[in-house]
Amino acid sequence: MNLKKPSQADFKKPYKDFPLSYHPPSKRLYKKINNKRHYFGQAKDWQQGVEEYNRVRDDLFAGRSPQAKKIEGLSLGDGAELFLESKEHQYENGEISLRTLNDHIVESQRVCDCLGKQAVVESLQPADLAKLRKHLAKNVGPTTLGNRISRAKTLFNYLWDMELIKTPVRFKTSFKKPTKKTRRLHRASLGSMMIEADAIRDCLEHENTSSQLRAMILLGVQSGMGNSDVARLEISHLDLEKGWIEYARNKTGVRRKIPLWPETVEALRVVLDERGVPANDDLSEFVFITKYGLSWYKEASTGPVGQAFTKILKATDHHKAGLGFYGLRRTFETVADECKDKSAVDSIMGHEADDMATVYRQRVNDARLISVTDYVRQWLFI
Repeated sequence: MNLKKPSQADFKKPYKDFPLSYHPPSKRLYKKINNKRHYFGQAKDWQQGVEEYNRVRDDLFAGRSPQAKKIEGLSLGDGAELFLESKEHQYENGEISLRTLNDHIVESQRVCDCLGKQAVVESLQPADLAKLRKHLAKNVGPTTLGNRISRAKTLFNYLWDMELIKTPVRFKTSFKKPTKKTRRLHRASLGSMMIEADAIRDCLEHENTSSQLRAMILLGVQSGMGNSDVARLEISHLDLEKGWIEYARNKTGVRRKIPLWPETVEALRVVLDERGVPANDDLSEFVFITKYGLSWYKEASTGPVGQAFTKILKATDHHKAGLGFYGLRRTFETVADECKDKSAVDSIMGHEADDMATVYRQRVNDARLISVTDYVRQWLFI
């Protein structure tokens, strides 16, 4: 096959005194100034090229660096303000939690700190997003980086969806989340993040483990309750006479039905007997109240539950980087999965699969739920 080699004949000057030359291999226009070639875009867009040449030619001939072209459009700072305003409305309507709102506030600030509040959103280039990704990756693992990238994309997508920018931000290549392989390798480097039975027993029996923390640990290992789950557990959720907890999980809205071990019922009774006076009426229904009458719940990645549990892990020599109270949820999932009754495990944990079976399934038999928790109890105590 004979391919035609690009030549000067491929481009015809639009008018007699056209100031730019044609570069056949790249099909771009250029001007040689002070023995250096300066390019002005594709030949097909010659009007824009001439416009840009006329804007910068005096600076180039004088040996100066031309000022950046001012681009009109929505600034990143203004866009972030509009985005956060929409998130505040969602929070006020109960659609997102305060923690989610705070995460968006922090992430929007990171984006603005890196790229500048005055940056025009529509002018952002792949190189800018590559710079942002590098900034977001500082001192964090691939999972946290992925979450940061997702929140940043949510900001940019909001501006496009609301027609605040004329073209979408292109981040498919330079702003990708870490791959599944990268996340798997990172998890492998950390080792197991479940907490073994002997470590849990040591934590339950340690002299510095308070009655409240002991009940929280039992709830964590026997049902996969996380930090927020135990901190926001309400008295009305408990039926200690029959040994059950039933409520809709705050994080997902999915209903949970949990058969309680005798040890957990006993621990919860102690907590209720010793329970102090709440600092305000809003906390009157919470099962767990701190010694100051405050809530154990905190809208942050670290809170009182995690901090208290970490102290006990360190005191029992079972602590390692990345291991915290949420490790009990991983432990329950791992051990309970051996029962091979995924529907029962999901019901206890408050998971909901995205399939039609989940839509049609109205309940899981109590005996199946008890079978799962009994299996985990045997693993822990026997």
